[in-house]
Amino acid sequence: MKADSLSFNIQHPSPEDLEQVFNFMIESDIAEFGEPDSDKDDLADQWSEADLAADAWIASNENGELTGYALLSDEFNGRRYLDFYLHAVRSPQGLAEALLGQAVERFIALVKSGASAPDCILTAYANGLNPGMRSAYESCGFAIEKYHYRMQMDFTAPHPAPEWPAGFTLAPITPADEHPLHDLIMEAFDWQGVQPLSFEDWYKQIFRGGRYDPEFFLMLKKEDKLVGAAICYDEETRIWLKELAVSKELQGQGIGSLLLKQVFALAGQRNIPTVSLGVVSLNPKAVEFYERSGMNRTREFVQYHRKA
Repeated sequence: MKADSLSFNIQHPSPEDLEQVFNFMIESDIAEFGEPDSDKDDLADQWSEADLAADAWIASNENGELTGYALLSDEFNGRRYLDFYLHAVRSPQGLAEALLGQAVERFIALVKSGASAPDCILTAYANGLNPGMRSAYESCGFAIEKYHYRMQMDFTAPHPAPEWPAGFTLAPITPADEHPLHDLIMEAFDWQGVQPLSFEDWYKQIFRGGRYDPEFFLMLKKEDKLVGAAICYDEETRIWLKELAVSKELQGQGIGSLLLKQVFALAGQRNIPTVSLGVVSLNPKAVEFYERSGMNRTREFVQYHRKA
């Protein structure tokens, strides 16, 4: 039976609610995954760019406890993204559809007003093992687009750094590397289903937040030309590998494996016990590569989409 309207209250948050919302996100992560999976700096960045009075919602129960949170992003590369959090225990029945309904209504209004392109896509994600969330998306007109896998490697001892072939050098990123790095990544990920990003959009995505540390952006050069890169973030309990790229002329020669081993070694040097990353189901070769390297699938996320 669906909860009645008195079971929850939905309103727009104010900047003062950030701490409470972040705590709710962490509580929701732990309830669903058994561990935190959200970053406060990312949330603060999102809120600094968002129109909270129109594009964000929080739900609370009669005791004032948060039970839901949703944020609709600005349009980015033809899409708007929906961050959506419910608590596996505390969120009442019917809240998912109510929150999603408000977000979808706002998205449609933005498209109709011309604030978003007519073909803009609303994109959202659900834990593959959460049938309630998946059902809520589908009841609100979303369809499955693809799947994403969380790959992970845990260490009980430091991993040795690899030996690089002659002519290769490895160093942290410098400002002079930024444009060549963008070009390298756009080239390496030039396959069906991937939309290229302008330098400005890519830079905003990669360098945003308080997690950026040049020591974790590993640049591989051969004769002073950038030929590979591993872009990582230090998330304290794990290294998050955002991008691993090798120039097309060197792919298939083991360079990617060496770069990944270098990331494993970096984790050991910093006493970080885990390396994690995300990979899309549309790239089965990448999934196989990471599995051959000893990484395991630990989670599956479903990417949903819909148009206005």
